Amino acid sequence: MDESIDERPELPNYDPDFCLKVTKWAVVSCVGWLTIELLILTLVDPSNSQCSGWFIGGKNGPISLWVLVVMFTAIPTIWICYVVLRWERFSQQVYDSAAASYRPFMVRKSLYDRYTPGPVAFPFNLVFVVALVGWSLFCTGPLWMLLAGCTNLLGYLGY
Repeated sequence: MDESIDERPELPNYDPDFCLKVTKWAVVSCVGWLTIELLILTLVDPSNSQCSGWFIGGKNGPISLWVLVVMFTAIPTIWICYVVLRWERFSQQVYDSAAASYRPFMVRKSLYDRYTPGPVAFPFNLVFVVALVGWSLFCTGPLWMLLAGCTNLLGYLGY
């Protein structure tokens, strides 16, 4: 970890600048979803909807949509913002992992070495794109619950 990012050799499938741009777009997306959810929860009157008081029915009793938004949108959004703010450290860990000089805490070296792909074989850039698109879609979960469970959106769509 002594080398700066500019001094280390490049990996064929890891471009930290590209991955940072993808991560920043994921932040914008997640913050957007969180904003939409919070605007709906604060500005829309739930008394005329199927979810009075923003509680959605469940097998074990009602579940607050506020709690779902915090758990499945706000916390993941805070985490991805943290990754962008600490990008140098995160990028260094990705690089060290690819260069086989990083080993996760409490993982035996023999086990880690056996299942770690080589830096040439692993498509880091593609994995970043797929993971962060999935992360952004995960952040939309409460919005879909809100729209499908509390409004008649599915009825308008013919379901």
